[in-house]
Amino acid sequence: AQTEPFEPSEWQATLRYVEKDLDTHVEEAQERVITQKKRKEEEQKNRIAIHHAQKQAENLHTDLLELQDAYDSTFTQTIEDLLLQVERQEEEKGNAWSARITNLIAQKEEAHTQAKYRKEQAEQQKKEEERQRKLEEERQRIAAEKQELEEKRQRIAMERARIEEERQRRERERKNTERKKEIREQYDQCIVDIRNLLSTSSDSITLEALSHLSNSYPNWIEDEVETQEQWVNGLEERYQKIIQESLEREKERKRIEEERKEQEILRLSIENTIREYNSKLSTITQWIEVDPQTQKSHEELKIFCNQREKESLEKWSLRLKEFVPLFENAYKEAQEREEERQRIEKERQRQKEERRKKEEEERLEKEKQEERKALLAKQPTDLGQALSIIHRLYDLYRISTENELRPYLKKNLRSVKGWQIALLEELCFSSSCLLWLKNNEHEKIRIFITEQSEHYNKDTLKSMLLLLASSLSLTPPQLETPNKQKNQEKEQPSTLAEPANKESKTEGIPKQWQENPNWKGPAQSPIFTSGRFQASKNIKKYTLLRQKDSRPLPFRADPNITTASVIGYLFSQQLIPIRMDLHGVVLGWYRFEREGKPVSGSVPLSVFSDTKPLQLQFIPNKAQKVYLSIPDQNIETETIVGSTVPFLSLIEIFGSRFSLPYRKWSVSIEGTKVDPYHMLCDFDQDEQIRITMS
Repeated sequence: AQTEPFEPSEWQATLRYVEKDLDTHVEEAQERVITQKKRKEEEQKNRIAIHHAQKQAENLHTDLLELQDAYDSTFTQTIEDLLLQVERQEEEKGNAWSARITNLIAQKEEAHTQAKYRKEQAEQQKKEEERQRKLEEERQRIAAEKQELEEKRQRIAMERARIEEERQRRERERKNTERKKEIREQYDQCIVDIRNLLSTSSDSITLEALSHLSNSYPNWIEDEVETQEQWVNGLEERYQKIIQESLEREKERKRIEEERKEQEILRLSIENTIREYNSKLSTITQWIEVDPQTQKSHEELKIFCNQREKESLEKWSLRLKEFVPLFENAYKEAQEREEERQRIEKERQRQKEERRKKEEEERLEKEKQEERKALLAKQPTDLGQALSIIHRLYDLYRISTENELRPYLKKNLRSVKGWQIALLEELCFSSSCLLWLKNNEHEKIRIFITEQSEHYNKDTLKSMLLLLASSLSLTPPQLETPNKQKNQEKEQPSTLAEPANKESKTEGIPKQWQENPNWKGPAQSPIFTSGRFQASKNIKKYTLLRQKDSRPLPFRADPNITTASVIGYLFSQQLIPIRMDLHGVVLGWYRFEREGKPVSGSVPLSVFSDTKPLQLQFIPNKAQKVYLSIPDQNIETETIVGSTVPFLSLIEIFGSRFSLPYRKWSVSIEGTKVDPYHMLCDFDQDEQIRITMS
């Protein structure tokens, strides 16, 4: 195995190479094993055949050896005997011995053939032994390769284990490093929280405990991960304990404050009740003069109200619960008697007023008749004078429409014939005359009536015009239609040109104000209280730097208000300008600066020192998508707003756009009500902000 350290990339390359080489050797070994199995099967078959042939050859060899031994021993003796016999009997038995010799030669040839066969069998056996030896050597070579392959596999496994161990070691080191980094960040965040709480908290006990805790953990320690983790956990536990104790003290303070407020509310409620009953007592005192039955109830109520200073709030509250029904009953009875007396008085006044109105109507009717007679006696001599009278009456009754004047004419011109009324209506209520009257084109009206009068008797036309003028001048037109109530008033356009005037007035106004131009704003009174700048007893003097190296500008404000309200106040006092482009578009807003970073508008002014000048940082306006919810109006929508638009302006914009009712509105972000000069950039913008108006 290699002893040099490998990097992860080198480990992977080495592993891939070793695995590839191992796979190649394994495939070759598998092929060799398959070939070896086939060869073993063939060898097994060959061994069985060879063994069978060897057994037959051995049997044959044994027989041949026995035959040879027997043959050799007898052959020599027979030859010798034959030679002797030949010598003895050369001629006698030549033919017989020739045949015998031929037989013996054949036997010799046969024996030679058998010997040659035995030699071939021996050579074949030797070749078989050589083949067996080579097979054994091949088996040994395969076994050696297999052993070498196994050793190589073991080396690869050892190398892989070493690489895995090295990887695990480096992974442990990486995790330890990351854990140390997380613990360090946790420590730094805890220290920052402690410092922020030291700068914002007003609890002396909390400040002392946090100061002691900060001194106990001044610097970061370099040690093992477990030690650092225990050290930081101890810091967080002590910090959380201090926060919990501070919250408990704050909760106790709020409980005491709530009890005090409840006592104050109870006191104010009782005082208001006493004030209300004193007011009712004064009312009852007025009734005593006209209602003697109220005298007894008045004395009892007066005695009860005078005993207020002798008892505590709790006892007085209990007594008040018992007293209220009695007082209300007495007051109700006195009020009923007073209402009955007033009803009788009103009925008497109504009858008196009706008699006076009737007398006044009779007097006015008599005066109108006299005035009508005087006007008819004037008798204008030309058409132009009559047209001037009619034109003056049109100006006087310009708000009347044609449908409202026609019933009036028919009601007041009963003495005129029907065709004459039709003529007057055609002349006076034609579209041309109304248009000329609107444009003050008197000459066109005169010419038009002159042309129409050519078809009739001019004296008759003049008389009708005079009669019309006198009727209109004496009796004001009744603008109500028969289906309308006389006491109901409804606004009508003052002139026919009013719609055009409205269109001209809306030029250059944004669309949301054109759609709802009469929207009066969020409420009659201010929606928010932007902070006490001049009326508070805890006023401090601060200074402001509009730009670096500029002259400090002094102003006074309550330290408990938010910085967002302070900046809004500075805008209203014209201490800082609103940045706009040449088209009047607001480019952004301001926030106070601390350590080179903007401070959220929800931070109170008390976090800044009143001895150092406050510095401003400009926040550019950016478009941001928000989710708007107005539950009272069933409005749920997404919209784009500027990140530096104050919420007070957003209320005005949304109120006009959605035609919201005229009442007091407030804005909440994630269920928390916000200051009027808060902006979207004061809140976390990692997720989409939900604005709720209620």
